[in-house]
Amino acid sequence: MNPAAQFPLEEITTDEIWERLDIQIFKVVGDWASLGDTHLIKDEKVEILYGVTSMQVIEFGENGESEFVYAFYGGSGLHYSQLAMYCSECPDDHIITSNLVYLYGDMILAHQQSAAKN
Repeated sequence: MNPAAQFPLEEITTDEIWERLDIQIFKVVGDWASLGDTHLIKDEKVEILYGVTSMQVIEFGENGESEFVYAFYGGSGLHYSQLAMYCSECPDDHIITSNLVYLYGDMILAHQQSAAKN
């Protein structure tokens, strides 16, 4: 590898991700953008996420714990899209990938307001 090579990054952290999870998200841009790398930084640790197409903060469980969830793509000849969650509290692997796979397209996460409770 060329030590003079530069990998320009663009911060794509949303206000919600920062305020609720203290996570920063950076995407590689420029000549290296085809790599599709996204870097997640939490508690001075870096995780590399490949092929991120969208991301959201989702509440799980009865106590409404917030987690970082993202959709990503991959494939070599057969394009696919999957969902994954970053779990900073998980002891081994911090990335949990869904079994759900969408072929020939990309899943996109979107924020949706829940209906008001009466």
